[in-house]
Amino acid sequence: QISATSGAIPDEEGKTESEQAVNMVVVYFIIIFLFMAVMISGQMIASEITAEKSSRVMEILITSVSPLKSMFGKIFGMFILVMMQVVLYLLVIFLNLQLPHNVDTLNDMNIDLSGIDPALLIYSLILFLTGFFLFATLYAAVGSIVSRTEDLGQAVMPMTIISLAGFYIAIFSIATPDSMLVKVTSFIPLFSPFVMVLRLGLTDPPLWEVLTSIGLLLAAIYAAVY
Repeated sequence: QISATSGAIPDEEGKTESEQAVNMVVVYFIIIFLFMAVMISGQMIASEITAEKSSRVMEILITSVSPLKSMFGKIFGMFILVMMQVVLYLLVIFLNLQLPHNVDTLNDMNIDLSGIDPALLIYSLILFLTGFFLFATLYAAVGSIVSRTEDLGQAVMPMTIISLAGFYIAIFSIATPDSMLVKVTSFIPLFSPFVMVLRLGLTDPPLWEVLTSIGLLLAAIYAAVY
């Protein structure tokens, strides 16, 4: 059947070609920005904790502030910095998209940004925040077990590989968003912030799968904090 609103032919997952084109732009942006946020902020959190341990500043801090509050203070401080960067990037992108030549380019590519699904933005924001807090907490945990900053690079290597794996699975599965690999990894907390965004943008996963993925992420954050 021909869609009455867009005139495009819907695919098997219920999204038209024009909707997929718009959502693909959003998916690319969110996946890449989450990866950058995790890599940069995670390294900074881990290095800050390690530096405080190596300089013995931590011994002074925990006499007045509990270790849990100290850790979350660093995570929330980095979170505020990341969100400020997100707002700045969004503002710059919005202003650029209002330029006449960019509007014409988007029209030539059959991309209508007004057709972005609000549910995609809401779920993507939730996945971005939960993914950020999960990786930030794990990076803080890694930094807490390292006594010297010289050993930090080797200690965070597993976390770097895991975040790279989630990023590459999502990016290289753009053409096959409904594959078994994508479905399975969308429920694995360390991969789901990247992969579930892909499924939400290019397919129509059942609501219970999305909520289950978010629930597993929250459980993983709780376990990481513990």
